[in-house]
Amino acid sequence: MTTGSKDATSAEARRATRKVMRTLGEIVPEGRDHGTGCTVLDMSASGARLKVEGAVRKPFAPTVAIPDTFRLLIARDNISIDCRLAWRDSDMIGVTFTSAFRPIKAPAKRA
Repeated sequence: MTTGSKDATSAEARRATRKVMRTLGEIVPEGRDHGTGCTVLDMSASGARLKVEGAVRKPFAPTVAIPDTFRLLIARDNISIDCRLAWRDSDMIGVTFTSAFRPIKAPAKRA
């Protein structure tokens, strides 16, 4: 994982074209049912750029803890994707997808 600013070569190294999304999502750590809210700013077939809710946009300020691996849920599109943190810059993170897109499983009904 890289912290700090992305350089000009990161855009050139990207393998897939990104599509602007501006869609609500949720970062869910392994073993948890719920996580931290986010906005999916843009997405490609191989990764995405997310704005994390609750993160502080000040230098050296504490930020929301994001694990190195997690599931990204996008309820609007009913998809779940396993992700690996690629970079972090203030309230923005970049992720690489480590699984195919799959439907979000409905919660089990209680009797």
